[in-house]
Amino acid sequence: MRRVSPIVGVAAAALFVLPLSALSAWAAPCSTAATPISVYTAAGFSCNVGEVTFSNMSVTVNTGSIGANPTISALIVGNENALEFNYSAGAGTTTDVTFEYNVAAAPGFLLTDAASSLTGIAPATLSESLLGTGNPSPPLSLVGQITLVLPTTSTGFTLITPPQTSLLATKDQLTGANGEASALINGFSVTAVPGPIAGAGLPGLIAACGGLIGLARRRRQRTA
Repeated sequence: MRRVSPIVGVAAAALFVLPLSALSAWAAPCSTAATPISVYTAAGFSCNVGEVTFSNMSVTVNTGSIGANPTISALIVGNENALEFNYSAGAGTTTDVTFEYNVAAAPGFLLTDAASSLTGIAPATLSESLLGTGNPSPPLSLVGQITLVLPTTSTGFTLITPPQTSLLATKDQLTGANGEASALINGFSVTAVPGPIAGAGLPGLIAACGGLIGLARRRRQRTA
């Protein structure tokens, strides 16, 4: 039985393993249907809207109430890949709720702006904090860039400069005693960045493996 050279075996293994290891995991799409927030805030849950992945979500009611059936759903508004947080703050009470999550751009993209929209009855405000958790370094830190004051629906945008691969976003929504809020939309735009073409390194890998195989053959011929 002819023995396979260890060099040949390593070369073959490299051809098989390296392309598989280059594949990156990507979350499943977020549902466009109204889904209980308990699904989104479960440990380890993540999902994507377009080229944006949301994960590690938490909803904290600091004061007041957001009703019995708050939900989250996915939507795309213009260039914004967004989640909509629907709830009922209720009139006649002060409600302060914090919505926090990690957001990341798909491989080959960067986050370039954040958009927020708040629907309800005045008075109500929304404050936003964005902290860069990826590249570039030093990370981005934007605090209090958006404060929305209703009458009915208000929308604000924050440019992410420099663009980021990932962020920790914290949205704090406050209604006054006479106010009521029902929908909070959080969206992000992305832009593609130049990068290596998929598989561009494969020809070089094949050539290198071919050289290893040739070397193994020459060694066998010398020892024959």
